[in-house]
Amino acid sequence: MQDTHNQSRNQNSSVSPATTAVEMAINTCHDVLQSVQ
Repeated sequence: MQDTHNQSRNQNSSVSPATTAVEMAINTCHDVLQSVQ
């Protein structure tokens, strides 16, 4: 499982900043939902 995670990470870094921005937005939404609960 870790190998797959590392591969996806490498792909993300080589794709585009948009992917990173989307991931950051998802993480932010996740944090907000957790804080609401």
